[in-house]
Amino acid sequence: MEVVGKLPALDVIRGWPTVYRCTELNAYDPSREHDAFLLSMWSGEFQKIWADHLTASGAPLVVASYEDHGRHESECHLDLARTVGFCGDIPEPYCATDGVPLPFTEGGRIALLADTSNPDPEWQRKRWPYFKELARRLQEAGYQVCLIGGQAEAGEFDHSRWPQGVLNLAGNYTIPQTAYLIQKAGLIIANDSGAAHMAGAVGADA
Repeated sequence: MEVVGKLPALDVIRGWPTVYRCTELNAYDPSREHDAFLLSMWSGEFQKIWADHLTASGAPLVVASYEDHGRHESECHLDLARTVGFCGDIPEPYCATDGVPLPFTEGGRIALLADTSNPDPEWQRKRWPYFKELARRLQEAGYQVCLIGGQAEAGEFDHSRWPQGVLNLAGNYTIPQTAYLIQKAGLIIANDSGAAHMAGAVGADA
């Protein structure tokens, strides 16, 4: 199975034995022969770029559907695997992790906050606006509070607007390293974001 997508999404699944090859969208090779195309509900850009190739290839094309909103999205995507013969239960989630020295005390009361979001305006409106107040309350409850996120969040950080003692880790770690920190911290509070989904995959309280 070859997975075609964008970074950082591919970083989440690298090393998963189910996947033979991870390919960035702009490096996809249409000359490579495929037995079938299994398209997630998020593959609109791929379909737009390679519409003629998908039609000309002659390989079966299966697109995930989210018409039944009573089903979890993971079930809808698992339908793709079912079309090629998978008949088991939903497998355990996978997320690549990469161990790094912990910037906090393992086993302590650690709370990670992830005020992260897709930059699209439709997602930005979903950002919860009370993380700074939450950080203060968590500190009062005895937690060491750490912020995680990517380079965009690192660029937005202003020490003067956050309670003293909050540890800003944004922009310092790769996706697999961040997943490792989430796993070790145990507690994460996040917007609807990659960080929240990674937390579910590594078994953290989210």
